[in-house]
Amino acid sequence: MRLRQNVRTRADVESYYEIGRTIGDGNFAIVKECRRCNTNQNYAMKIVDKSKLKVWMPAIVHLNKCPDFQGC
Repeated sequence: MRLRQNVRTRADVESYYEIGRTIGDGNFAIVKECRRCNTNQNYAMKIVDKSKLKVWMPAIVHLNKCPDFQGC
């Protein structure tokens, strides 16, 4: 599945994913739990601060088993 061509805004991302709580953060990015709307699969989404990079692109990682990713 390739979403990059269709995802341009936060609203586009939210049409594919239900975004949950923050599960990590750093100097230039945060990681949020999320769930794919049409499959209910759990993922982690890394959101990078645009001002610190030239291009914004969320990184979505499939979570097979993650003990910190409860209740999603």
